[in-house]
Amino acid sequence: MVATRLASECGHNVADGWSAEELDRLRFAVLKLSEGSIDKFEAALTLAKTDWRDLLMCAGFGEDVNAHRRWVPWCC
Repeated sequence: MVATRLASECGHNVADGWSAEELDRLRFAVLKLSEGSIDKFEAALTLAKTDWRDLLMCAGFGEDVNAHRRWVPWCC
């Protein structure tokens, strides 16, 4: 469900013309802000659709285009 929703609702409809790698930054931001909660996932997805820049800033990915690559939720 989550992967399907990320693919369909957090893609080119949010940031048209972005590459797959660039879209990963948005999708990782949604996942990070969700903290494993479906309610927080919904809120983060709504934020992505409202203003992707705010989403990136809230997740800590706004000032460094590679910050999402260093965020590894399954580690430690």
